[in-house]
Amino acid sequence: MEPEEGTYNFNLLQERIEDATGKGWDGIELHVYASVWEITSFPNHPNANYPPNWLESEKLRNESAPRWLEKYNIPTINERPRFNIGTPFQIINLDIYHAEYHSRYIRFVKALGESGVLDHPAIISAYQHTKSGSRGEEGMRPNTPEYQERLKERIKAWADAFGENVYKLMYTSAIGEEVLQDPELFPKGIRLVVIRVIMRE
Repeated sequence: MEPEEGTYNFNLLQERIEDATGKGWDGIELHVYASVWEITSFPNHPNANYPPNWLESEKLRNESAPRWLEKYNIPTINERPRFNIGTPFQIINLDIYHAEYHSRYIRFVKALGESGVLDHPAIISAYQHTKSGSRGEEGMRPNTPEYQERLKERIKAWADAFGENVYKLMYTSAIGEEVLQDPELFPKGIRLVVIRVIMRE
């Protein structure tokens, strides 16, 4: 949805929402992925039993970070390899709390909110992703105060983007009391509670 830096195209998301509602689905759970730089395989591992074209398919599905971010030299994180399955793999994430990544992600979320797409009544919940080593980008707690502040800023950006529909947001992670107990993010009465799109497209 940001194929070039600062150039946003939310038409694909809008089209998928309209397509889903046209097919009679009761609602949409929205996911926006943006952290995975690369997924690799281990064809020589004893457990390896990959279907044909597995890696190509997984790269298309999972490498969600925009390629134009490469020029900012954002650090990558080699997540723990998964060897206990027939398709062993390793995720390489961008450091999503690095300043160069974080500022652009916040800008993207703001633009998405301003587009009006998130106001569509068919969206009944939206999962706020961070990063993980298992392709899901479910969420991993930052381990420094600076990065914890940036996690708060991410959540607040999504809350602002949804406006009065903030109750549709969902976040799951070992988030930590320093975030959960922040009254600016989670005022009393607000419930944090997925169309799959990736920021790269």
